[in-house]
Amino acid sequence: MPPRIAHQSEAFAGRGWSNRFLAASLFGILFFTLFPYWFDFTLKHAPGRSPFLLSRPLAFGGILHTFLNMLLFVPFGFALSQFFRGRGSTLLKSLTLAVVAGAALSYSIEIVQLYMPTRDSAWDDVLANTAGSLLGMVIGLVSGQHIFGKLSAWERNAERFLSLRSITLAAFVYFGCWFVISIPLQRKTHLSNWDPNSYLIVGYDVKEGTRWSGAVSLVQLWDHAVPAGQAIGLTGNAVARQEFDAEPYRRPLASYNFAQAPPISSDTGLLPSLMSRPFTTLPINTISSRRNDASSVMMSEASVPSLSAAVHKSNQVAIRVDCIPSRGNDRDSAIFAIANLAGESDFVLRQAGSSLAISLRNGLDSRKALLVWIVPDVFTLHVKHSVLFSYDGAQGFLYIDGKAVRKSYYLDPGAALVGEFIRIKTDELVAYSGLYDSLVFLPVGFLLGFAVRIMPRGNSRYWLGICAGIILPGILMESLLVGISGRPPSILRLSLAFGLTLAGILWINLDSSSLA
Repeated sequence: MPPRIAHQSEAFAGRGWSNRFLAASLFGILFFTLFPYWFDFTLKHAPGRSPFLLSRPLAFGGILHTFLNMLLFVPFGFALSQFFRGRGSTLLKSLTLAVVAGAALSYSIEIVQLYMPTRDSAWDDVLANTAGSLLGMVIGLVSGQHIFGKLSAWERNAERFLSLRSITLAAFVYFGCWFVISIPLQRKTHLSNWDPNSYLIVGYDVKEGTRWSGAVSLVQLWDHAVPAGQAIGLTGNAVARQEFDAEPYRRPLASYNFAQAPPISSDTGLLPSLMSRPFTTLPINTISSRRNDASSVMMSEASVPSLSAAVHKSNQVAIRVDCIPSRGNDRDSAIFAIANLAGESDFVLRQAGSSLAISLRNGLDSRKALLVWIVPDVFTLHVKHSVLFSYDGAQGFLYIDGKAVRKSYYLDPGAALVGEFIRIKTDELVAYSGLYDSLVFLPVGFLLGFAVRIMPRGNSRYWLGICAGIILPGILMESLLVGISGRPPSILRLSLAFGLTLAGILWINLDSSSLA
């Protein structure tokens, strides 16, 4: 056996998987418990109750809820069993440490969740998580050494078999497959299914036959995304708008000012005027028995095929609506919609109680539901709001009264891939994006990590190859997705790709001396 292989074999004898299992379990716990990663440290807690007592006392959330909370911490306890076994801990000490570590980690997460508007914290979660950690410890003490031994044997055989050439080829083929797969997946998200027979409809839901009770004062439409600075200036107060007016910007495709009497023409003349259209001109099946007694609908005098064609071409859109609700918190209807006379909508901005709901038609809407973006506690009785939704080809942005809404709306290959198997949800789009990037770049990092182990030391050319392996896949994938979607390049997405690849290298070597 060559000296290099003999040295590696000896190293494997003392190498386990405890660090890697522990790191992976912590990543999984933090990923699932802190998703979608929006924090609001201004949230107020129940009067007279300390945040250290969590948001609510002990309660039973159901068998499935408890089971999932236990299951989440089982890998953590399993990893701890091997971590402590290697340090000569007794059985009692190991079990005690599993309980303490599981409870401490769970309690810390529950405290953090107090400042997440989409999360709730309770003592029953802490108990379930702690029980899962203890169960994982027991499983690890019984079978962990056998499982880790098998993994180490497989790893040893793989390292003996692999060469720098085979690793390079495997990484190239693996990434190349995802590169090719990403093309149709990103194309599925396009706004290519907008209907050329759609109309601009103000304050009325054709499908439901319901009228919105408030008043609209301005509607603007762009066939491109509006930059954040411009969006904040357009929807902000008078001072912000004066500052913005001094800056050049692309004019909207159409702008309708409702200060004038119908018909309301667009100042650009590129889209038809808005007019008051009698109910009798609409198809009979669009008139619901629930409609109010209003006699007409404010809508464009003709369909807007030029708008759908422009959106198809750019794969971008931005829509601004200034409005005043006459009701604050009860069920209401569409404020503005781009829809055909059968009620099938390309875009809808609606009031749902005090919440704002936005639907954008895209290629992922094939599972019988639009992806609806809901923002709670927006509408107040007789308070005017300026709302601007902007979509850049992959990511949606929302601005209300000069402030950006901190929520994530991603339509990328991750959403398209998950949509092939389950019904996707708007609040989980950011997770689909992170999952997709992890599937693409982490395994590339694993392969590069093996290359680090076996490459000759002291040769800078090999380290340059490793650096290229970290940087080039992210740049190539970002360039591809930018070209297909039309969105601008994202430094954040590039950084995530680099970080995941590097994380793969580090993770595969956590129990190795290769990076020492």
